[in-house]
This record gives sequence, structure tokens and C-alpha cells, in this order.
Amino acid sequence: MTDDRPALLEIHGLRHAWPGQPPLFDGTSLRLPAGLVRLELEVGKTTLLALMAGRLRPAAGRLCWQGQDWTPGTGTHTAGAAIPSQAPSSPSSTSSAPSSPSSPSSPSSPSPSAPSAPPRPDRGPVDICHPDARDPALDALTPAGLCAAGAAAHPRHDPARWQALVAAFGLDAHAHKTLAMLSTGWRRKAVLCAALAHRAALTLLDEPTAGLDGPALDVLARALEDAAAHARREDRLLVLAADWGLASRLPSARVIAV
Repeated sequence: MTDDRPALLEIHGLRHAWPGQPPLFDGTSLRLPAGLVRLELEVGKTTLLALMAGRLRPAAGRLCWQGQDWTPGTGTHTAGAAIPSQAPSSPSSTSSAPSSPSSPSSPSSPSPSAPSAPPRPDRGPVDICHPDARDPALDALTPAGLCAAGAAAHPRHDPARWQALVAAFGLDAHAHKTLAMLSTGWRRKAVLCAALAHRAALTLLDEPTAGLDGPALDVLARALEDAAAHARREDRLLVLAADWGLASRLPSARVIAV
């Protein structure tokens, strides 16, 4: 899908390398317009999303949001995020996102009955949602507790959208369980429902299809197409990385090769 509108998020000359490793990105430049964007790259997907979210600092390069400098360390990034999530944390020769020794530690688990405000990455004033379904900080939360914890950080959060997504995925049958009690697929559904209901200015979804079966992929594809239409109208951006099973189901997505 072509899109000639001005970019919401621009990346100029990005460079990042883990200690002792060749650069994952060396002079990378991207322009991402409002709506839904699918990133195509073989390695570094998780790392690139962490750089976009401000959870990692690039060795060089600039990030701009709507033409304004948005690079970590400039003192302009005081707001952000979303569901508690982590930067990449463990190196692996087969992983697309090795760890950084300086990556932040996992946040402490909030209480399901009284969710605390989630941590904010080094970005602002743009509202960012960068969830990690594997984050152990989510274990003690029920799906509703997860949603409430993130909703506190997102002014556009839509409770009706949350309810519609929960019903579409069939998540209401597991409403009484904590995320620690859910399978990988059900846990990811809960995180996706919350992330899409938050309607953040910038939503970054890493491996959103992991653990999902065929019917769940159908629900997710419809939800993303709907979210894309709203995002284009509202100058918001959704970015997908590692979207196995979705490529042919997202006709409105802008595909950007890295």
C-alpha cells in the first residue's frame, strides 16, 4: 500500500551495536506514516522497537516525531508508555535482539486489585504503548487489572474497545485468572486487547501472533485493520514486527523494508 502523507515518525542515520557485535543498524533511515506499518527485517526486530520506544539509546542517529527531534537524551522525552514492558535482556546467537548490559531491570509486579501506573520509557510527550507479553511483572494481574494499569497512562483509552476485543477473542472466559495462570496464547490475547484499546499515539507490537491459533489470528487481523483506519484519521501509528500469519490479511498496512 502506498502512502504519500508526511511521516509521523522519522529515523535518520540510526546506528546501534551490542558490545563485541557487528552493528545491527548502521545508518538506517526510515519514514513511518500514520496508520499501520509492517516492518520487514531479518534481524534486530525487537531491538528496533526498543529504540523507537526509547528503551534503548542509539549510538548515533536522530528520531523525530511530527518533525520534532525525539532522540533519547535530549531532555524532551518525559512521557510515554503503556503496559509494563522490558528492553531486550538476554544475548543469544539466534535471537534478533541481544541484550544490553545497561538494559533496565524488570519493574516490580503491580497489584491486581490496585494497579499502579506503569513505567514510562524515555519518550515524550508522545503516548507510547510497547508491551511485552512475556514480562513477569504482569504475572499477578488479571486481564482487567492489566487493562486498568495501562489505561491510567493513556488518555485515549477506549473502554468500549476493550470490551469488544475481549468478547471477540473469548477472553471473558478467563477473566478471573491472573496472567501467570494463562497459556502463552491467552496471555498474549490479553496484552493485545489492552494495547489496542489504549489507542496510543505510537503502538509497537513485537511478535503479536506468537502463540495464537487460526481463529485468534482472524480476530487479530480484523482488529488491526480497524485500528489502522482509526489511526490514519487520528494521526496515530501502529508498528508490527515479526507478524507471522498476518502478512496477507492486512491490506491496509504499509510495508517498510529495513
